[in-house]
Amino acid sequence: MQAWLSSPTGIIRSGYEGMFSALGIEAPLRRDKCTSNLYLVGMEIERLNELLQAALEAAAAGSEVLLRHLSQQNDRLVIRAKRDGSPVSSVDLESHAAITEVLAPHGIPILSEEGALPPFAERSNWPLFWLIDPLDGTQSYLDHREGFAVNIALCDASGPILGIVADPLSDRIF
Repeated sequence: MQAWLSSPTGIIRSGYEGMFSALGIEAPLRRDKCTSNLYLVGMEIERLNELLQAALEAAAAGSEVLLRHLSQQNDRLVIRAKRDGSPVSSVDLESHAAITEVLAPHGIPILSEEGALPPFAERSNWPLFWLIDPLDGTQSYLDHREGFAVNIALCDASGPILGIVADPLSDRIF
């Protein structure tokens, strides 16, 4: 098994859990979360609310891209396989661009399933970062089925501080 596919349990994962495994970080939901997140404690509520608003706007921007292209036939979308064999389409990349455009001005690094992975030496010094999956459930999307979403999380070294899951079809954000 290649290193980028490995996980602590040996099970290949996708989405956030797979991204955390690929980064060499224990999946936050399995970790004892009794201690406060490192940066949440020191972060002013106003700043946290500003970042939450940015995440909501970014999720809406990504969702709008997905809905705009939903009716297109698969042959009109540029589709290729990622290293793990899962599909990625031009819509994944366009949603990534829309989300990044909203989040980038806040000066927090962005890790995206559809973006380049910076070297660990660089990432290990980030106090905060955005973790995004601009189209979670690409195959469902391409099959014109329910079951796809936009995922955005603000993380520190201990895991997510806040998270957004947008369901474009139901027009709901969690």
